[in-house]
Amino acid sequence: MTDDSEGTRGGGARRDGAPRLSRNVKALAAVSLLADVSSDMIYPLLPTFMAGVLGASASVIGGIEGAAESTASMLKLVSGWWSDRLRRRKHLVVGGYTLSAIARPLIGITALPWHALVVRVTDRVGKGVRASPRDALLAHVRALADEIAANAPLAVQAIKRTIDFHADRGISESLRFEASSASVLFTSDDMTEGYRAMAAKQTARFEGK
Repeated sequence: MTDDSEGTRGGGARRDGAPRLSRNVKALAAVSLLADVSSDMIYPLLPTFMAGVLGASASVIGGIEGAAESTASMLKLVSGWWSDRLRRRKHLVVGGYTLSAIARPLIGITALPWHALVVRVTDRVGKGVRASPRDALLAHVRALADEIAANAPLAVQAIKRTIDFHADRGISESLRFEASSASVLFTSDDMTEGYRAMAAKQTARFEGK
């Protein structure tokens, strides 16, 4: 996974017109799935565990859950503001998932209700820290993909066409296609603009021509 200005790359579209998910989206989806699976394996049984093994009353169990979820809700606001300010969403996302991954197995060694409170709140801290930055990161990836698709430089268009062309062609035909694409790029306005921007040490303004 990468940072949001952090080298993110948006998804393109397959040859049939359906959207293609980017690597960042797939990675976040996989991590989120595994985190949800681990949560659902533990926490539905937690009230029974606390009541039967730790001897916690119903009010204590309710208090623990209330404190944990309140912590997550409040931290979502704070982490969202913080990530917008720092522009470093990846670190918060990774830190949040890591904190939850460390905290959850510790529920197996709790001996008192307050131990369960510490573990549960720590897990929800991880969720609160990661939730808003993760959603903002996904939104950034989508916006970047739309921006590239709306006015892509010729080189980006050629790369996508070449990848799609390679999917069901032989190597010889693919190499001829690449050579044809390269000859167009070397005589394009985008090529001229790239050289001009590099010489002037400025940001190039490609127009896809």
